Amino acid sequence: MYKERLFQFRGFILLVVFLAGADTGRGQLNPVSTAHPFRVLVVASRARDHQKMIAAAHPFFENMATANHFDLDFTDDTSQINPANLRRYKVFVMLHLAPFDMSPSQQAALQQFAEEGKGWVGIHAAGLTGTQFLAPTSRYWQWFESFMGGVTYSPHPAFRRATVIIEDSLHPATLHLPATVNWPDEWYEFNKSPRDSVHVLARVDESTYHQNKPMGDHPIIWTNEHYRRMIYIGPGHDPSLLQDSTYATLLRNAIFWAAGGDSLPPITMKDGIVHYRQEYDLPGNASSGVSTATTPAAASSFRKVREAIAHSAPMLAIGTSDPQAGTLSGRGLLKVITGEPVPYYWVRFDWIATVTPGHYSMQTLHYYEKPIGPGVTNAYSKIEYRWWDFRHGHPWSAGDRRLFDGLTLPQGES
Repeated sequence: MYKERLFQFRGFILLVVFLAGADTGRGQLNPVSTAHPFRVLVVASRARDHQKMIAAAHPFFENMATANHFDLDFTDDTSQINPANLRRYKVFVMLHLAPFDMSPSQQAALQQFAEEGKGWVGIHAAGLTGTQFLAPTSRYWQWFESFMGGVTYSPHPAFRRATVIIEDSLHPATLHLPATVNWPDEWYEFNKSPRDSVHVLARVDESTYHQNKPMGDHPIIWTNEHYRRMIYIGPGHDPSLLQDSTYATLLRNAIFWAAGGDSLPPITMKDGIVHYRQEYDLPGNASSGVSTATTPAAASSFRKVREAIAHSAPMLAIGTSDPQAGTLSGRGLLKVITGEPVPYYWVRFDWIATVTPGHYSMQTLHYYEKPIGPGVTNAYSKIEYRWWDFRHGHPWSAGDRRLFDGLTLPQGES
């Protein structure tokens, strides 16, 4: 799972260990395996239309959990969707459970779960967005429509086979799937394509079946990258799909990818953005306890930190240097070795150093990532903490891609 390997540095420490005398490999970081057991909650619908699939899904998911060494609870009791209970789980599988099947308090609990970065896997009828299912006076869960990419459900065509085209063969959920599959389903249609708001993993080829209302561009499996671990899987109406090894692989991959959310370092926040801060004493230069930047001790400390940061280039580039204030700042660039299928990533971040006699602090914030490797179709992948930035007024958009200027690997560099 290459995305998990990307952020296997422990918090902020490895970004500044060069100042403590360790060798960082000139800004390279090798992956560390962190396989941990986890618990999954599957909440199924009680709708009559999906009972055959749900009955088959119960032993299917239990067998998957046993074979893959994770814990699973399977229920159709929506009262289990509450903050206290959800804290026990890394992944919530919404099996045909429609958003309107939950009470407002249950909706709020699931929203909190997703916004905290936990894993959500929605299957088939979990995508029934829109006000058409509600009484005129009922409250509509607008957040969930946005969560689904800003689309609303449109009546589906008759059950039939169609070809699904895998668009992203490098995503962990679709990594081992063939380029195309032929599955039977009710091919859910929506009022528009969600492509502008989501990362599409697969689309259904509308030329291979008769549509109810053609969409033209018809994504059917996607992630919403404003959230750390969210994946919607449109196919899933018929129990026969559970006997299809490719579909079974998709569900297993999706759950393991969704479970990866909590393997990241704890999120440290300041003023609504991801923010790491670490304090250090300078070796061989005890603090005099005097904080003024004009003392010889302060000047010596500032010079040592500035020289160490300059020596770390290209990992840290100095943008501003103010000896009087005892501050330095700039941009960091970390090459993260991940191996196949994406050989490595560039991770970009901003940093600020504050120096006092014999001591300094280092802060990092504004993390961005970019995968580099053959066959990468999404040139700029999601930012691993972007869901939090989005909630605090820093949305991700096409215009933000300019922020990655200069991160492209130079020709010939290995």
